[in-house]
Amino acid sequence: MKFECPSCGAPGNIISPISLFYTCPFCRNQVFKNENQLESVGKVAELPADMSPLQLYSQGTLNNRQFTVVGRVKLQWSDGYWNEWYLSYNDGSSAWLAEAQGEWIYSVQIHDLQVPSFSKSSIGKSFNYNGASFTFADFKESFSYGFEGELPFKTVLNEPRKSIDLLSGASPRFLSFESDASGSRAYLGQYITLADLRMQNLRRFDGWSA
Repeated sequence: MKFECPSCGAPGNIISPISLFYTCPFCRNQVFKNENQLESVGKVAELPADMSPLQLYSQGTLNNRQFTVVGRVKLQWSDGYWNEWYLSYNDGSSAWLAEAQGEWIYSVQIHDLQVPSFSKSSIGKSFNYNGASFTFADFKESFSYGFEGELPFKTVLNEPRKSIDLLSGASPRFLSFESDASGSRAYLGQYITLADLRMQNLRRFDGWSA
């Protein structure tokens, strides 16, 4: 969906058909897509540069399917920061790629699982999903530090979020549950490497190579 920013008139383009929010890279105005109408939500601060090789409109391929990086949420917790990149596939589906302390975690949202209540005390407990056993392994309380591009849900600066990861033995598969003001969500995914994604249009800077 191509359009003109309702704040500054700059050209914009929402790629994913399920994206609801878009941040103009020129004036930092966030807009809400209500069917085919755009409504201004307000300005947001620009994300400071970091050392991630990814950027908006980087492209990659996984399982012979091509995707484009169309959005990012940066989260802060007690031990630092991590990025969650929003991916849009050519067929209209979407996924997420988390980047944390040199690790890459690919996941897709699952809608057939009701998110259970969870807290730090859930660590070590077992959970069964689709015939597989998972263990609650890591609990985080975080805050949204910033965001850019397009996203499928509303994100508010400094909005608190809690999340918990569940691991499946020695398997790279995992489950993740998260909860914030916009609701609760469940994701299924696995740990991967950046090389697995055959990325293109990456950022280039001194001291890093793909």
